[in-house]
Amino acid sequence: MYFIAVLLVVIQCTCVASAQTVGVIQRDPARVSNGYRLLAPVAGSITYLIDNEGYAVRTWTSAYRPGQAAMLLPGGRLLRTGNPNTPRPLDVGGAGGILEEYDWDGNLTWTFELANDTMRLHHDVTMLPNGNVLALLWQRIPSARMVALGREAASMSAPFVLDEVIVEIRPTRPVGGEIVWRWSALENAVQDRVPGAPTYGVIEENWDKIDMYRGLQNQDWLHANGVDYHPERDEIALSVRNLSEILIISRSTGRIVYRWGNPQNYGRGIPNDQRIWYQHNAQWVRPGRPGVGNITIFSNNVGRGSMPPFTSSVEEITPPLDAEGKYVVPAMPFAFDPPEPTWRYDPRQSVQQFFAPNVSGADRLPNGNTLICLGNQGTLYEVTTDSTIVWMYRNPHGNNGPVRQGEMPMNNMLFNVPWYDANGEELAGRTLDRMGRIEEGPLSVREGSTITSWLVADGYVTITDASDRPRHFNAYDVVGRHLGTVIVPQGAGPQRVALPRWSFVVSEAAP
Repeated sequence: MYFIAVLLVVIQCTCVASAQTVGVIQRDPARVSNGYRLLAPVAGSITYLIDNEGYAVRTWTSAYRPGQAAMLLPGGRLLRTGNPNTPRPLDVGGAGGILEEYDWDGNLTWTFELANDTMRLHHDVTMLPNGNVLALLWQRIPSARMVALGREAASMSAPFVLDEVIVEIRPTRPVGGEIVWRWSALENAVQDRVPGAPTYGVIEENWDKIDMYRGLQNQDWLHANGVDYHPERDEIALSVRNLSEILIISRSTGRIVYRWGNPQNYGRGIPNDQRIWYQHNAQWVRPGRPGVGNITIFSNNVGRGSMPPFTSSVEEITPPLDAEGKYVVPAMPFAFDPPEPTWRYDPRQSVQQFFAPNVSGADRLPNGNTLICLGNQGTLYEVTTDSTIVWMYRNPHGNNGPVRQGEMPMNNMLFNVPWYDANGEELAGRTLDRMGRIEEGPLSVREGSTITSWLVADGYVTITDASDRPRHFNAYDVVGRHLGTVIVPQGAGPQRVALPRWSFVVSEAAP
């Protein structure tokens, strides 16, 4: 009996150890979208492009962990944010400070840094059609300046407040850039407590301004966390977490032209009229995807209810436009439409513990499904319009790099995960060969100029090299540590080289 009991324990432990804990957890081949997802794990410096079976088809390695967003650009370029490795001022949640652009082969082609005592890039960026970059920026405003603008001194709980600024940066490659346009929340503020101050006005009448007494009354006043751009309308979508609201800003005039989520911010409605709570990733549905022109929002729903289980949700709204395409502005005391979303992913119908108190996002796909990033858990869901999950993936990359199947990563958080079509402008014409799954390794081999083919399997790389001389390649692991130099002997025949587990060749080295 003792032997049987021990055997059962061993069997049970073996089953737990070999359980599927990371990578693709669930996949319905008939209904999942046939595209690619871009993962930028918050705890690592590697960005992965994976297919719907969890295979990596491209990786980019930076010197910095994200700060927070990453996205693909036309031609297979990567635009990512970075967080400096040395301590910097204004180190609030979501802090960045660096923008980087890489080509398809992983070469750094542009870098821009802004992180000092008074300003710091944070959270999100997006590329404009003119090649400039829209980015979020914190600007330090001394408390004395806030008081002069209309904040009562008694309401100041910190020596400064972070103004939310959107900047348009014209890159000067390979390093630096010029700020050619800016928008400031503080320059579009109103308050009704201090007569005579430059921001004084009636809140209900100034719906196109931000009440200085809404949000948090500390240094992190608004905490914007997402920015998007609509090229046809020349408008910017700004997700403002501490207002539980999204703002649509005209880039040509700098005015707020529409807002949704919490009408109490502009003196309209009652608490029951609030529709989103501490949201992230407000973005327009792209052309060629169902619901084009609508806006999807990941509502984290922090504070939505007072009792667990707490549940996040995804909301899709149809902005109210008149026959001329202008936003319909409501008469007082009414709030902006719509009163309810066009579509909502209600996870209580299909999955337990769908709750993310921070980060996260959603992306509408061409087949009508929605890719959802439950960011704090590092888990992705692709769901149909009836909330059926057809694909589920758990990010294997945590604090110590990727874990093996059967293990659970520590801090596998993802800020957001965009989706790309193989025939879209970002990936068209690019070779998308599988390199292996992140949790299996080794991941990839970057070819030298004379390598004609390569294959990665079972901890080995087989290289066919047409060079008439020996070749040297630097080998790195997936967290960027140099493992040494691999020497491929002279000759055109296939060379099978054993590499340490988790390694991949990234560049040719001098002999």
